Amino acid sequence: MSDTTGSSAGSLKASSLRERLRLDTRAAHDALDERLGTLDLQTPEHLAAFLAVQAEGFAVLRDGLSADAPEAALLDEMLAALATDLGHAPRAAVPAAPLDPLAVRYIALGSRLGTRVMAGRGGAALAASRYFALPPRGEDWKALVATLSAHPAGGPAADRIVRDAAACFDIFSAAAARLTTAPCAVPA
Repeated sequence: MSDTTGSSAGSLKASSLRERLRLDTRAAHDALDERLGTLDLQTPEHLAAFLAVQAEGFAVLRDGLSADAPEAALLDEMLAALATDLGHAPRAAVPAAPLDPLAVRYIALGSRLGTRVMAGRGGAALAASRYFALPPRGEDWKALVATLSAHPAGGPAADRIVRDAAACFDIFSAAAARLTTAPCAVPA
């Protein structure tokens, strides 16, 4: 699991929770992007593997939220699109621990923006994907950035949010390690 304790280098340099999240999760985010970046999303097998990683990761995150968390609707929308693309409902591969909703929102909205960038570079395969066609939720991201920028970088709440955001990256990395080693063997 990623090291995101209150004594991390990021928390010492950061002036806000937004900056600390970027600093403290950068290595995990970069490693996940590098792993998923090896996939050629124009091929059906690699696109299926990418979507399966997203589905498994977001299913675990959804299980880690309370039913009434505002982020639940966002994840439900994403999971429904993934179910359409994959032809089956996503399910969590591991039991979910409770996750801070702000950490989940940071991961989910950041993912929407990243997916939108990927869709702009993609071809017909991505254009046909319901998941890639979801709106980027730019206004929601701007509101989150304002919230995170106003939040102090340190303290127990910030430590929990950063720890849970790092745990989210770990969840996706574990799914990517398992599901991208043999893209043709994506479970149904």
